[in-house]
Amino acid sequence: MNKLFDKENVKYVVIDGETESLSLLSARPWEWAWLVVENDKIVEEHQKFPFIHDLKVSEGAARVTGFNTKEYKSKSEPAIDVYNTLAPLFYNKEYYIVGANYLFFDIFQWKNFCKYLGKPIDYSYINRVIDTKCLGKAYQLGIEFPKNIKDMTPWMYKIGAIRKKGL
Repeated sequence: MNKLFDKENVKYVVIDGETESLSLLSARPWEWAWLVVENDKIVEEHQKFPFIHDLKVSEGAARVTGFNTKEYKSKSEPAIDVYNTLAPLFYNKEYYIVGANYLFFDIFQWKNFCKYLGKPIDYSYINRVIDTKCLGKAYQLGIEFPKNIKDMTPWMYKIGAIRKKGL
């Protein structure tokens, strides 16, 4: 069985971000929320609002994500502090990064966040990403999960690229 489906001796960061728009090239996150899971137990919970000085949340993004300017400003903290809390988990090889549509959206938001902060763009964690949208799509299509492979990334990109009405 693939190690990532084991419940013991596995560490995960389950993450989601909310962004100012759907642009893969320029949208920045106004919120990162994540759980740190070790051996099937939640050991940390975080909801952070990085302050982005020129944030421009589109009307559509605000409606879908529940963005509220007043609440954001009251809860926001320096973006670099959010980065310094989250980045060590991304780049720690002991952790899998788990997210819905991560490979096709959130990975770009992390890149944009790093770029905004002047941090290097580093995709070294990508082979530890588990995209739950890809897993769900494979399940719906009756596609078997790969067994005994260390890097599911190519398989998830293949599944994620499948376009079928109703999925």
